[in-house]
Amino acid sequence: MLSAGTSVSGASADWNEKTIRDNLQLVAEWQAKHPKKRSPLHWTYGAFYSGLVQYGLSVPEGPGLPLLRKAGEEQEWKTLNRHYHADDHAVGHAWMEMAMEDGNPAAAEKIRAVLDKVMNRPSSASLQFLTPGCQDRWSWSDALFMSPPVFVKLAAYTGNRRYLEFMDREYKLTCDYLFDREEGLFFRDSRYFTVPAANGKKMFWSRGNGWVIAGLPLILQDMPADWPSRPFYEDLLKRLAAALKKCQSPDGSWHASLLDPDEPPLKEMSGTLF
Repeated sequence: MLSAGTSVSGASADWNEKTIRDNLQLVAEWQAKHPKKRSPLHWTYGAFYSGLVQYGLSVPEGPGLPLLRKAGEEQEWKTLNRHYHADDHAVGHAWMEMAMEDGNPAAAEKIRAVLDKVMNRPSSASLQFLTPGCQDRWSWSDALFMSPPVFVKLAAYTGNRRYLEFMDREYKLTCDYLFDREEGLFFRDSRYFTVPAANGKKMFWSRGNGWVIAGLPLILQDMPADWPSRPFYEDLLKRLAAALKKCQSPDGSWHASLLDPDEPPLKEMSGTLF
């Protein structure tokens, strides 16, 4: 993606490493100057910080890491208060990266305390969506981006494989529940098991699958090479990528309903970007 010249996909020769870096900087700086009217610890910021930290680590001279340091210090490296809810773990992607990059234990302290609490008193709620306590588990596809990479990062940071063991168990339960092996795609949650798309095919949400495939490389980059179930995550990434490729439009985008691009006939930018 970062190589110059025209790619196999037909991308313009102008879309080279410098162009990409320049655009990343523009996006990072624009978003920082135009904050949304919600908590800086909200999951939408967690997703932004997750991208921002990867950009910052790749381009250390850019604005990514300074912006994250400022955000983390202003928020005292906290999370929101729903300790079992995966959405409120999402800022932990960036906090943990900054703890490791800067040797700053304070950046890891609060998210670690939250995940320790979850592991020490794990929820036994059903994964069936909208049942009591279901969102104390990873019962919807988004959650597989929000929380598991933070557990894996904590294992790398602390050397404690207990975080990997917990993540492994919960991730596989969710995958067994939401992954459709016939289509190679994830249902967003159990409400969609029997709700068809307008064309009669199964309903798979673009961004829901985007969350999952964006989270898998974050898991794999910190998972030990000898971890027994690493091949499970590698295989899942390949299977999901192959299925998503079949759903991609000729212009490179994806639609909201992956198997029914005509309903609605709109590109789904958050899904496409993930």
